[in-house]
Amino acid sequence: MLEGLLEAICWGTVIFVWIIGAIYNYLKVPVIRKGNNSIQMLLPIVLVWAVMEHIPKSYWALITYEANWSKFVGAIVLVVFTIFTLWSRIVLGKMWSGRALIKENHELHTEGPYSITRHPIYAGILGMLLGTAFINDFGVFLAFFLCVFILFKVKINNEEKLLIETFGEEYKAFQKRTPQLFFRLRFSKK
Repeated sequence: MLEGLLEAICWGTVIFVWIIGAIYNYLKVPVIRKGNNSIQMLLPIVLVWAVMEHIPKSYWALITYEANWSKFVGAIVLVVFTIFTLWSRIVLGKMWSGRALIKENHELHTEGPYSITRHPIYAGILGMLLGTAFINDFGVFLAFFLCVFILFKVKINNEEKLLIETFGEEYKAFQKRTPQLFFRLRFSKK
């Protein structure tokens, strides 16, 4: 029961911030160039639907694992990645959009969460999904995680093409020093 409340608070907060931010950005920040937001974005959505609709529920039992420790770990992962996702969204500010586009006076953010991964919002949402999967004993959430991962990879490719066109060598240097999606552990060399 507490897990459900935690999930509702975390996901509800992220969705609320996204909706308010999307409305504000739409009204306040003009778009000057759009990236490729073509039909290829529909492919992962169709994949999610096909997986959820056509795989019998009895098969999900094969990858369902129930343990108290997994709920505890999932709760920690969910909270940590919710905070990371919100931090990333706040740092991006007016430059955020749900689609690949360049806005007036667009800035390349490389600080804060963007110094950890080039796409911290996507990494954060994937972390939130993973935490949710742990809380809910994996099953269908693990398949959903994989489908969302595919969707994000398609979006990232579209966004990065547009960012290279816009920022050129500055973005290419950012690509070399910062991982695309997953964090890397860095150890200082002395």
